[in-house]
Amino acid sequence: MKNLEAVEALIGDANADGIEQARSLLARFRTSESLASAIDEFLLDFVTLVFVVENKEEASEKSLRKLAQLKLERIKRLLAISPLLEESPHG
Repeated sequence: MKNLEAVEALIGDANADGIEQARSLLARFRTSESLASAIDEFLLDFVTLVFVVENKEEASEKSLRKLAQLKLERIKRLLAISPLLEESPHG
């Protein structure tokens, strides 16, 4: 899961260049509607974080960084169960 570790590092850096990098790194995981939705939610929060960091809105930065990390954790959990969903007879 090198891609997810790289995305996690981008959260720490939170700069405009990281937006396209994150999008590219996560693109390969768009294998289901739930993952695509989770990725879109993460990207929205990440873009917001980058905006806040670049505009020096320090009061919101910590909360948004945590929110982006939580959204990335959701993607990781969905990836962990996605093989189980594919095997499901109701899938």
